[in-house]
Amino acid sequence: MGNIADQFAHTYRDYSTAGVASSGEHQPEKAEIRAIGQEIENQIGAAVSGITGYLDTAAREAVTPDQGTIAYVYANANDPANANNGFFQYRGAAWEEATWLYNALAAGMGATIDSVNTNYFLGDAGNATATGQNNIAFGPNSAQYLSTGGRNTLIGDRSGRDIFAGNDNFIGGYLAAFAAVGITNSVAIGSGVLAFGSAGLTDIIAIGKGAMATAAFSESIGIGSSVLNQATSGPHTATGTGAGAATIGGQRQTLYGFSAQGGAENNDVIVIGHGAVATASNQIVLGTGTQEELVMFGQTIMWHDFEALSTADGTPSENYYILRGKPATVPDAGQRNLAICRDAGSSWKSAMNNMAIGIGALELQSGTDGSAVEGKGNNTIAIGVQSAQLGKALADAVYVGVLAGQTHEYDVGATVVGFRASQKGKGSANVTALGDSALWVNIGSGNVGAGYVVAEYNRVADESIFIGRAASQYRDGTSYSVVIGHGAAGLFSEAGLTNAITGLGAFVGGDYINAIGHSSLIEYKGSKAVALGTNSARSLIGSAIHEAKSVYLGNDAGYHANQKVDALNVVVIGDGAFATQDNEVVIGNASNDNFTFGSITFSTAELSALKALAA
Repeated sequence: MGNIADQFAHTYRDYSTAGVASSGEHQPEKAEIRAIGQEIENQIGAAVSGITGYLDTAAREAVTPDQGTIAYVYANANDPANANNGFFQYRGAAWEEATWLYNALAAGMGATIDSVNTNYFLGDAGNATATGQNNIAFGPNSAQYLSTGGRNTLIGDRSGRDIFAGNDNFIGGYLAAFAAVGITNSVAIGSGVLAFGSAGLTDIIAIGKGAMATAAFSESIGIGSSVLNQATSGPHTATGTGAGAATIGGQRQTLYGFSAQGGAENNDVIVIGHGAVATASNQIVLGTGTQEELVMFGQTIMWHDFEALSTADGTPSENYYILRGKPATVPDAGQRNLAICRDAGSSWKSAMNNMAIGIGALELQSGTDGSAVEGKGNNTIAIGVQSAQLGKALADAVYVGVLAGQTHEYDVGATVVGFRASQKGKGSANVTALGDSALWVNIGSGNVGAGYVVAEYNRVADESIFIGRAASQYRDGTSYSVVIGHGAAGLFSEAGLTNAITGLGAFVGGDYINAIGHSSLIEYKGSKAVALGTNSARSLIGSAIHEAKSVYLGNDAGYHANQKVDALNVVVIGDGAFATQDNEVVIGNASNDNFTFGSITFSTAELSALKALAA
């Protein structure tokens, strides 16, 4: 076939035999789909080859071209959005808008563009009769029966198929809300989410595979795979994989946690915790049998310790479940402090508005700074055994985790969460450390570390961001940098230099690193490099004084046997692209056949011919 629309109609016909429903639903063949691409390329290539660009209509009118010439006005009145911009064709003695070209492009994408109602349907989505406005749909039969509904964004095979008059929805995923007639003001994201929802749903947020699949209720939130997937009555709020999976006719359930269950028919329950279960209506359930303390209405109500008298020597375990008793010496000052467990908050003096939970938490916090000025240690929370233990005048800070921020003394505005996160950070300032051993020994200022063992042995970096498991591990230095991704900018080959007990001795790498992506810039020791993408710039090595002054964009960009490992001043863009010499710009890889500049596409053969012509 030579016509793009006809070829789409043939390839994506409804039935195996065109017009014969009994022949069964037609599944497009890959070869036919590829043929459409070739036809589009042929048709558009022929049209584009004669296009001339003009800044404005005055420049276009200043020429008298051959009949049939196509022109593109791109910034009339110096406005890229001007109504007189667009494609035009010279016919007779005047220019006229080349609407056929827009239609050809739309047909090539299986699209329906309704400029009157501002509807855009792509990939055999939507229909030509919808009167609703400002809709966008992408995917086979997405918004197939849309009628008067407006302001919807639908993405995925049959997503929002029966939406009809529904308004203001964002729906994405295979079969997402496909039978939810008239759904309104809702967000549905995930395969099969709200797939069999009833008509008239409103104000729903459902995210996750199969979430709220059979919902017949409104004003609810369900986040997590299979959350509330059998519920037919509501409303509910549930977060966590499988949360509320057992709920059917129950109402007003609030569930948080993996597989937190409110019961099939229970009403008015609040359930919080991994695997926590409500056994009757009107319950508040916090945790499961593995927890030992119940806190209600701001007070510890009940606690128990089955091992209190069963240790080998008969000595009770040191577990505390109530507020610490009145100290032998009542503090001279200090107000609104809370301490739970032995030695927690043992030194209150002028400190105010602190919370210490855990043996030794905020043990030395007195409110006196290094110059004996009182009234400094305020508004700090420490939760975990020996968390912020040596703090004296910590202010506006949060420490959560065993040994979290243990050696901090006078820091302001710290946020430290995780086992031994920033434990040895005495002298650090304004640190944010989230994760087991995050920024374990760092004494710099203004750093952010989030992830398991992220920047664990980094001692001196300042003003940097490290995010991701083992990001920048075994690497010291790296100030003024952004490192995001598992292992990104890590120096694992130098692990032997680091003392695992003291955390000192890590290799001091260069600064000004921007590594974003799993294993990006891994093993690179130098500075001034930008890498974006999984394994981006992974082949770089460089010394500590090496300044790459380079940019790598794309998965595996700069990760190749032929990549120059100490390349200088290069720009590499594209999946698997690599630089073999200094001062080089590489765009694309060997599989890139076409390059588009604006609306004009060049094949590699055409570019080669252009290069030969220039020579």
